[in-house]
Amino acid sequence: MTIRMQELAEEVLRGVQQGSDRTGVVHVWRGQGDTAWPLYPGIYRRLLAIKSAAEVTEELVRKYEIDMLCEANGFGYYTRGRLPTLVRVQHYGGATRFLDVTRDPLTALWFATDPALTSKDGAVYHFQVPLECLLAEGTMDTLDEVDEIAQREGAALLFPKPDEERVAAQRAGFLVPSIGETLAATAPFAKGAYGFDVSKVVVPGETKATLRRHLETSAGISARSLFPGVAGYAMAQSVGEPFARGEDELHDGSYGIFPGRGAPRVP
Repeated sequence: MTIRMQELAEEVLRGVQQGSDRTGVVHVWRGQGDTAWPLYPGIYRRLLAIKSAAEVTEELVRKYEIDMLCEANGFGYYTRGRLPTLVRVQHYGGATRFLDVTRDPLTALWFATDPALTSKDGAVYHFQVPLECLLAEGTMDTLDEVDEIAQREGAALLFPKPDEERVAAQRAGFLVPSIGETLAATAPFAKGAYGFDVSKVVVPGETKATLRRHLETSAGISARSLFPGVAGYAMAQSVGEPFARGEDELHDGSYGIFPGRGAPRVP
């Protein structure tokens, strides 16, 4: 690693961890693998594939959300109400109006160093959210309560009960924005009377591998720690991830870790 690369990586680390000492607000972060991506929840991006930004309204978002909830109910995936169902859909990769955030800036940095996007600069966003936007922590409020705050303040912030292991592992929360007239006329997170203080640290693509290694070795942050169980293990074996061992260190079954050919079946 060159001295320049080391300096760039250290600069990113300093930037990501600065500014969290302000009181009277809730600090959350979000990492994105491409700095060009807008701060849009998944359902906004999904709608923009079929509509212009001038056609995307809060009413349209709600219509598609209700349709998704009805379909989920038909398949037997509706769980304990609208809000818990949307939280679950979001955590499994569905496009909702929730934007994933975390209380941990280093977790956000891990997501910004996506190895599949090393040709792109990433970004870590730091949100300083007014307390008026926060729902009671650790409770599963109703979607109506979320919407009431989002309409009044521009966005709501909630931290769901850690029913899923990954919620606790990622210290996860959600920002739920509200569209004003149209998406074209409204910048999410900037509508309310109090406003959101949002800052961005750019993560140069050339530093992603260095930073990812630092997070894994020094902070213990990895796919397996953030996604407990087989989901994290599978992510650690994905195309963009480096192999855990060199060719001369590969397991071959002779150490008793894995059964070899002819080994008795485990009942």
